[in-house]
Amino acid sequence: MTAEALSQEEIDALLRGETPPQPPAAITPEEENTIKEYSHTVSQAGCEVLSTLLGESANAVLGEFKETDSKTIGHELQGDFVAVEMNYKGMVQGKSLLIMSEENALKLAAQMTGGGAGQEFGDLEESAFGEAIQSILSSSNTTLAQKLGGEIQLDPPEITVKPPNLADLMPASSERSILLSYDLESGAVKGPLYQIIPRNLLHSIVSAASNETSTAINEVERQTIQSKSPPVMEAPAKFASMSGESTEAGGRQAPRVNISNLDLILDIQLEVTVELGRTHRKIRDVLELGPGSVVELDCLAGEPVDILVNDKLFAKGEVVVIDENFGVRITDILTIEERIEALK
Repeated sequence: MTAEALSQEEIDALLRGETPPQPPAAITPEEENTIKEYSHTVSQAGCEVLSTLLGESANAVLGEFKETDSKTIGHELQGDFVAVEMNYKGMVQGKSLLIMSEENALKLAAQMTGGGAGQEFGDLEESAFGEAIQSILSSSNTTLAQKLGGEIQLDPPEITVKPPNLADLMPASSERSILLSYDLESGAVKGPLYQIIPRNLLHSIVSAASNETSTAINEVERQTIQSKSPPVMEAPAKFASMSGESTEAGGRQAPRVNISNLDLILDIQLEVTVELGRTHRKIRDVLELGPGSVVELDCLAGEPVDILVNDKLFAKGEVVVIDENFGVRITDILTIEERIEALK
């Protein structure tokens, strides 16, 4: 190694008897592929959600990505921003940071509220912006979990308006993070949307993808082994009916099934819910609701209502009034087998 090949910082470190600082590791091909796959999932989910929420087309594509750290992020991103902190749990673990200019964040909030947002961030603007980001993240998280074949939880995002120093919000990482830049266009919202992904979150996604690939390969190998195995004599299994008697071979009646074991769980408490109906509304419509507003449901007057046990359909009924309280009279109920199956 020649002196000309050393930087001044490395020369100073050698003179002090210290080990010269090592240059940052470049983005590996595996990391690059993961970044592109992940960004495609996020951008596609974001476009679909924004198109649904705003009622107009949206487009977001990955522009560029590069390494960054807390020392250089302030030079790379300058201006007033709104930052969103995300925390992944489950088969993918780590924190990420989403960054949008304050101008575009206000425009997005205005579109969400039908023009009701102001020129500065208040409770209404932050709520509308948060609803949009939460919907985008939930959709992309669901798609990512399906691709990786596991379960991923995402904590509610934490929003910071005009952070004085983006470096203070960057996820902790012993390695340099990756800065992604999406080109976003949706109505009046046009411009870059940034995301900071630390190396530990990126490697967590790589590991989860590798496990999913290994599982798929093992399944193919298992099916291959089974296809080479000699045929086995098979016959359908015969089970006794839970409802009472069943017929054995030869026409004889089998003894009744004893379901007294249900006594072991009869004291377990369950949540019983009566659902009058449902409806779907855009966020801008929900924000306009107030005292006296009427929400039309998809259930006609006089139709039977659904009776749910632990969010599972259990029976049908009709609404009645008992003294001054509402009640429900059961008109149709599932069989005992269907009810037990619904409680699983």
